[in-house]
Amino acid sequence: MKRYSGFLVVVLLLFLMTACGGGTSTTSSDASNSSVDDNSAITSEINNNSKLFGTNLTDTDGSSTAQSLQSDVAAFADSASCQPGIWWRGNLRRTNRDVAISINGDIASVKVTDKITGELFVDNTTDNIINPWSKPFNDTITRYAEFVKVLGQWNLTKISPVDVDLTDTTQQTVEIQKVTASVSNQIVWEATLSSTLYDVPAGLPTFKPDDIVLVEAQISNSTTSTLCSPATDVFLHRPGPCLFGRCRDIMYDDGTNGGDKVANDGIFSRTYTIGQQIGYYFAAVDVIDAETFMDQTTNYNSTAWGMPYRVVP
Repeated sequence: MKRYSGFLVVVLLLFLMTACGGGTSTTSSDASNSSVDDNSAITSEINNNSKLFGTNLTDTDGSSTAQSLQSDVAAFADSASCQPGIWWRGNLRRTNRDVAISINGDIASVKVTDKITGELFVDNTTDNIINPWSKPFNDTITRYAEFVKVLGQWNLTKISPVDVDLTDTTQQTVEIQKVTASVSNQIVWEATLSSTLYDVPAGLPTFKPDDIVLVEAQISNSTTSTLCSPATDVFLHRPGPCLFGRCRDIMYDDGTNGGDKVANDGIFSRTYTIGQQIGYYFAAVDVIDAETFMDQTTNYNSTAWGMPYRVVP
């Protein structure tokens, strides 16, 4: 399949956590008046923290070529990949947010569940003109957190990775089993369960400017179809000098590209360089069954894990 070597851009309506959408519901294991006040305070902390609790997880990069790097384009040019030249997610809308809170003394365990609708736009043509078809999707975004009350103020102390799955999980064959981030051959962060809680900020992935980070994701796909090779496409969404400050990089399992060590072992890899600005950022591993890209009749089939990280001096 011919790949686009040009870079075409469509400005999308971005969906941020503060955008219009469904309301927030809060559930609690304690119905006391003090708990109601505490629930309200915790929910407010969550809704006002878009860096750690936002829903703009993967596609603020909008529409772009499958990859802007020539090496990536060449790697797929002669393959049987179903990956299109251009694709993006758009018309994103959060239809509901549920915040489930369980308070035990001064510690609150929290589960945040967001329901998201949107469309996947795909252009399979080779004429360098954007003329996509689309298919709808419904996702459920889940994350866990812990808050501790100190001097009357609820403070975030732990957070889990973000897990994005199809709302109808019977249509999903792709899964993420493990994600690691390494610098200079040393693993600095690892997740094998998306529900694992990490200390904030000490347990978050932490990097310095100009660090070269290797992200590795162990992926499984239970599909029995052989229409696409590879059967799974994996992408890394991360900050960088791309549209809206976000880049979408192909991750590889070929033993050659992206820092991948062993071909066809189910571990997809990608390196990128940390920027100069300190602060909190967000990266996500995005896994898509390749048949999703074939045409409008195939199922939307995807999952993702995302994690905030920090850059320190």
